[in-house]
Amino acid sequence: MARFIYHYIDTRGRNRLAFAEAASASACLRQLQAVGVCPVFVYGLQLPFFARRKLGKRTLAMLFRQLAQALASGVSLLEALHFIRQEQHGEGVRRFLQGLEGGVLSGRALSEALGATEKVDGMLCQWIAIGEQRGELAAVLDEVAAYLERQEKLAKRTQQQLIYPLVVLLSVFAVGGFLTLVVMPILAEQFFASQADMPWLMRFFLWWHDALAAGGIWLLLLLIIAVALSVFGVRRASDDSPGRRLLRRAVLRTRFLRRLVVLRTYVPFARLSGQLLHAGVGASEVFAEMRRYFRRSLFAEDVAALEQAIARGVPLTTAMGALPFVPALAGQMLAGGERYGHLAESLLESADYYEARLMDELALWLRFAEPAAIVLLGVLVLVLAMGLFLPILDSYQVLLSQ
Repeated sequence: MARFIYHYIDTRGRNRLAFAEAASASACLRQLQAVGVCPVFVYGLQLPFFARRKLGKRTLAMLFRQLAQALASGVSLLEALHFIRQEQHGEGVRRFLQGLEGGVLSGRALSEALGATEKVDGMLCQWIAIGEQRGELAAVLDEVAAYLERQEKLAKRTQQQLIYPLVVLLSVFAVGGFLTLVVMPILAEQFFASQADMPWLMRFFLWWHDALAAGGIWLLLLLIIAVALSVFGVRRASDDSPGRRLLRRAVLRTRFLRRLVVLRTYVPFARLSGQLLHAGVGASEVFAEMRRYFRRSLFAEDVAALEQAIARGVPLTTAMGALPFVPALAGQMLAGGERYGHLAESLLESADYYEARLMDELALWLRFAEPAAIVLLGVLVLVLAMGLFLPILDSYQVLLSQ
């Protein structure tokens, strides 16, 4: 349900503003007309993009934890959703739980109702569906809550490590922009007035100022449009388009980006496929689900090729080891797990291992960001000193010598 504000004129001829909730603007108009209100305009207070955004990890973890405890104590799913909704104070969370109640009442499973809200990641929905198939919904909800809490802690730790370097970098750009665009032109005018020789560094700053003053706004707009078109084009492009292949090749050849690919692609791939295999789902069904889940990623074509290779009878770990986002060590771990009949456990263990390892590596990279920002600030101060203070001192020396 979305909220709308509408303007109408009452029976006394006075202008009125009021609020209403409806599924869409047309539904809101029908509701108002049914009660005899003819609005002048109806305006949605929540855009569809923001209305569909996912809930935070902390909020979802809390809800899943409460739901798991209620189900473990013998409370039915509908009663648990109803009681949890009554305890919530946020309107968005209450509407989310109300949508879940409606979905369960209509005969849907909890995982299907979660997917219909479009506020929960598809991997989590599939994970909960596994618990429903195994009859262990409470235990799986508890596992999902623990996973979300771990992800929230990692995200918070990363954000805390990024705050100081970002503040330093923003200060560097702010000070550099002010000195370049405001202070430098004033000094340049003084040099022109005194007919002194202008240093080359000051000439460079002045040229940069003139270029930004002449077409800086248009350059910024063109840059924003180019970035937006490139992102939109990559998302909408087919798997075999040149732009998508070029981006995929660049990602795989860059060490840092490849690490992020392993973190964002292999970890959910291994965790979800491991959960499905552990639940007794067949390999063909598992990787058909993987193909649907990764259909919008850069490696959708590779996951589809994995499904086709398994259908041709290629050994499972051989086909998985050929995927570009599967690390070599992970391929060996999976081969050993398949050899001893523990492939599902190997997938889950490798997912946990690489998630912890890569988050530690990312934290190490972020530790270098702070000294790098300080070094950049020192370089900026040195360049500004050479471009500003040294010419001023030279001009004073010239005046004193006269």
